[in-house]
Amino acid sequence: MLVTLAAVALYRLGCHIPLPGIDVEALAPVLQSGSGLAGLDASSIMALGVMPWFSALILAEVVALILPGAGQYRGPNAEPRPLYGRAVVVLALVFAVFQAAGYARALEQVDNILIEPNESFRMTAIASLVGGTMLLMVLARVISRHGIGSGFWVLLTVPMLSLFVARLAAVWQVLQSGDLSAASAALSLGLLLAAAAAVVGLLRALEKSGGTTSTGALDGVIWPLLLASTLIGWAGVLPWFTSDGTTAQAWTEAMAPGRPLDLVLMALLTAMFVWLYALRATPIALPWTTATVLVLVYALPVAATAYLDVPLLLDGRWIVVLVAVLFSVAKLWQSSDAMADPQ
Repeated sequence: MLVTLAAVALYRLGCHIPLPGIDVEALAPVLQSGSGLAGLDASSIMALGVMPWFSALILAEVVALILPGAGQYRGPNAEPRPLYGRAVVVLALVFAVFQAAGYARALEQVDNILIEPNESFRMTAIASLVGGTMLLMVLARVISRHGIGSGFWVLLTVPMLSLFVARLAAVWQVLQSGDLSAASAALSLGLLLAAAAAVVGLLRALEKSGGTTSTGALDGVIWPLLLASTLIGWAGVLPWFTSDGTTAQAWTEAMAPGRPLDLVLMALLTAMFVWLYALRATPIALPWTTATVLVLVYALPVAATAYLDVPLLLDGRWIVVLVAVLFSVAKLWQSSDAMADPQ
């Protein structure tokens, strides 16, 4: 646990180191004005987080599930083989370079925060952002080997927790000002707690029927919603390349989170991915129960936000990830305690 906490602390420390070339004194009023930067994290060397790695893993998961024979690069219990792991790391670094380049250009569009918005800043920012992601990949490996839980998922949940706390504080502030009714705030919190309880119940049921300690079992809970939303996101972008702007805009609005088309596609794709995971060599148990719970955890909060104007504290996809990771860490901690003190 100390190793895990130390790695997380280093991550958060890096979030307070601004990118070279940013005027720190000019940054504070820009953050307060809400002009696009979400917080200090957004201008730090850790701004990309593990998202390039996440993007690479999503692509690798889709390929491994859909293409025949691709699963041979995964070992027992869906553990990555060395070649598979190295390929994902290389792909993550490629994504990191492109994402860092786009991020640096975006920072150049924000007025008065750069000392010298030139090519030198862009190259330095790209190197710093890619370096930050590489450091997080090393910390994740340290957590996986010497800490508790999967290092990647642990570090992915860190910004989620920060986001949840920030949204909770914002909802409380709006509630205090009278711009949000107590009923809406209570419904938002109730949906969040109900979703978290449903995921915990699912994980306990899976544990009794097949176990959730293996990577393959957890993958079948964590990934389906993430992969489904990724495919829907790709489908939402395609019309902008194949049709006029009006048609593409209408398609994008129809597929917005919580809309009927989004809910139907999420339900179908989530069920498909759960079933694909269930067909693996180490299948997950209760595929239909898993699919039903995941769809409801996603659909109810976003539908309430879309139609009842209820604030969304945390997206259902990240509720599943956060609860599953915390559940896994708690189980591993209990197992290590039991091994250390068998009596």
